[in-house]
Amino acid sequence: MNKLGKASETMRKAKIAMSAAFKRAVKDKILAENPVVDVEIPQRQKKAKKVISVSELTSLFESMKDSRWIYSIKFLLVTGIRRGEFLALKWSVYRDWE
Repeated sequence: MNKLGKASETMRKAKIAMSAAFKRAVKDKILAENPVVDVEIPQRQKKAKKVISVSELTSLFESMKDSRWIYSIKFLLVTGIRRGEFLALKWSVYRDWE
């Protein structure tokens, strides 16, 4: 399951189900012991994050120079906020002098 890229939680649930079945087989004297007892669930390896290079940034900005979204993209890249956080932002003008 780990080689197939399954999540740790999926493997944990599969172990629970198999353990229950094998526990019953041991109780009914079909098996001498539960083979799932000593199985350890590996933690899923995190994928390496891809970082955009300077040449890719230059190419991106060059291709977007006439786009109305260029400042939004620059804001996302500079601040590092996630897409959902960016989309939740609202424009408001704070006027302290009035």
